[in-house]
Amino acid sequence: YRPNLQSHDVNGVVAKALSIARMNSAADRVVFEEDLRSDLPGVPLDAEQMIQVILNMVLNALEAMPEGGKISVKTRKISGDTGEAVAISIRDTGRGIRKEDLRQIFKPFFTTRERGVGLGLAICDRIVRAHGGHIRVKSLPGQGTIFHIRLYAER
Repeated sequence: YRPNLQSHDVNGVVAKALSIARMNSAADRVVFEEDLRSDLPGVPLDAEQMIQVILNMVLNALEAMPEGGKISVKTRKISGDTGEAVAISIRDTGRGIRKEDLRQIFKPFFTTRERGVGLGLAICDRIVRAHGGHIRVKSLPGQGTIFHIRLYAER
């Protein structure tokens, strides 16, 4: 998971991941909503790895909404004591994740799917941590899930 870090525009990386996700047949049943802020600082990241992270989360969201729904993807700048960061949020209106499963979803081989292997989110978490960032998740069963990714800007 060693990232090849180069300065990138996070919005370009997000847009590339969404364009790939829209090719999925399940994307026809979903409304995509994007709010990509233009005031973001450059972020040192491995674009291919971060596309993989975002794509995995969007594909999970599609799977959580077999009847359709909405996926909202937002980016924003965060300023704080530790410097500037970029936040990426991916929200769906799917079935949500049970409270008891939330503690497990980033562990390798944990899955609630019949055909799942349980590596997708574990790999995403490792990639984001290798970039010096972190992922948080909030979910309400029956209402949806939101993943927040924080990546630190160039210093």
